Amino acid sequence: MATTKSGTGLGLYLVHKLATAGNLQVRYQPNKPHGATFILTLPRPST
Repeated sequence: MATTKSGTGLGLYLVHKLATAGNLQVRYQPNKPHGATFILTLPRPST
């Protein structure tokens, strides 16, 4: 596991923007001891 963080921090921002635009649901679950799981739920198509 890396001890330093790298990146721009745009990942979750972009996921949120795309989810909002596409009517998706984003859920978060801690993944102990390290990290997290993010779940995107798509709406069912209307019939």
